[in-house]
Amino acid sequence: MRYKSLKTRLILIFLLVGIIPVFATVIYNYFAAFNSFEEVQYSQQNEMEHSVTKYFEQTASDLQYLAEVYAKDPEVQQLLLEEDRTSIKSGGEALFNKLSAQHKLAIFEIGDEKGAVHVRGHNPSAYGDDKSEIVAIQGALQGNTYSGFEYGTSGLAVRAFAPIEWNGRTIGTLQMGVRNEFVTSVQSIFANAKLHMVDANGVILEASEEAPI
Repeated sequence: MRYKSLKTRLILIFLLVGIIPVFATVIYNYFAAFNSFEEVQYSQQNEMEHSVTKYFEQTASDLQYLAEVYAKDPEVQQLLLEEDRTSIKSGGEALFNKLSAQHKLAIFEIGDEKGAVHVRGHNPSAYGDDKSEIVAIQGALQGNTYSGFEYGTSGLAVRAFAPIEWNGRTIGTLQMGVRNEFVTSVQSIFANAKLHMVDANGVILEASEEAPI
């Protein structure tokens, strides 16, 4: 009996000696794999955030370049110098329609040297309102270019501002803008990305899916 008892104990000891390392190895491998998976997820998320940010920055940069190019266009300059309201209206509307078809523009405004709207291509009948208090307009009248994001009643928009120069002096400003279509395009470019734009109070203003808004 004592022999059997001793044999049982030895078997038990050998089993424990064998099982404990295996058990410890399994636990270690599990947590190592879990941590590795978390690290991969974190890395992928960071990469996705970086890519989306770069896409937003590129959208604003491309629009700013477009505004700079068209601010030098004789057709735009002539619209600002034109005084006949009928010619201004038809010319501004035609130019906006062309740019809208080519570049998906939703906003096209030419302002005079006092900051008043001279041409509003996306709404030709509305003009003359004073925008001189807008910082980007003030900066453009000083010869600078700007682009950035704005959230208003019509949703998120990207806008760009550039000075219009004539004979070596700034005579007005050109403003271009695209609406929030670029937000939905994020979803098609980055298939796994879910975009939420949140204000300071935690309210979702814009999203790649409508439900959370």
